[in-house]
Amino acid sequence: LSLSLLKDDSGVPNAIATFAKDITSLRQSEAEARRLSRVFMDAADPIVIEDLSGNVINLNREAERAYGWPRDELIGEPIKSIVPTQRHGQADELLQRCLDGDEVRNVAGLRCSRSGEVLEVLITLSLLFDENGQPMGIASIAKDIGPLRAAEEENRQLTRVFRDAADPILLEDLAGIVFDLNTAAERLYGWTRDELVGRPIKTIVPEARHSQADEILARCTAGEEVRNVEGLRVTRDGTELPVLITLSLLKDESGRPTSVASFAKEITAQKQAEAELRQLADQLEARVEERTAQIEQANQRLTHELAVARELSNAADRE
Repeated sequence: LSLSLLKDDSGVPNAIATFAKDITSLRQSEAEARRLSRVFMDAADPIVIEDLSGNVINLNREAERAYGWPRDELIGEPIKSIVPTQRHGQADELLQRCLDGDEVRNVAGLRCSRSGEVLEVLITLSLLFDENGQPMGIASIAKDIGPLRAAEEENRQLTRVFRDAADPILLEDLAGIVFDLNTAAERLYGWTRDELVGRPIKTIVPEARHSQADEILARCTAGEEVRNVEGLRVTRDGTELPVLITLSLLKDESGRPTSVASFAKEITAQKQAEAELRQLADQLEARVEERTAQIEQANQRLTHELAVARELSNAADRE
């Protein structure tokens, strides 16, 4: 509100003019500015605002944390203060591209902290404009992809372990549908990966064991341990193979079950060895029984001969 005292020609006050300016839109703009400021300061990725010459004019809390510079110390410094020397040329090029109106989004680059640690990042630059549509600054967002790179490398290592494992491994969803398998599984079952993916796990289970497959899958998804369960697998040509089955429930980052890893260790050689041992045991038992019978027969003959000898001796004594 503005009030203005009005006077007549002789200078005597005779009225008051009241002016009321609607500031609703101004209040809304201020509220929006505060909201955007909170978004900027609380953003999960480091954001640095630089002027058109590449000097820092603002930065958020995550940028302070990531680069190790307090806000007051980095403001006024060139953006290159957080860029490794060997990437200064890239920084100049990206700045110019942004000023020229080109899109600069998710460009692989590097940032460096105050302590000298080099960070792998994806750089996105956004040109900022004032109310008149004139460029006034650049928002530089650098997403740290170091953890992503580490996770990718870990995934590659796990993939190599999975692919190169000596025992067959299949990955199935919670409904029992195969979505991946390793080289050993292809070799043992005679199915290529492309052919078996999308089929039920029962494709490699003899029909007589389908109920067992359902049972151990249900046990696994219910959180029970399924380890070294004797079962059967069947190859593409119909050959049945004795195996020891172990199922492992796989979960996502939030702990929700997503799939099942099925390990089947072939025990054909073990079963053959067990059969051979049983055969040898049977043969040995038969031989023992045969030898025992022979000994009993010999004992009977000896007893008879001794009895005859005693009778002859007694008869001779009587004479």
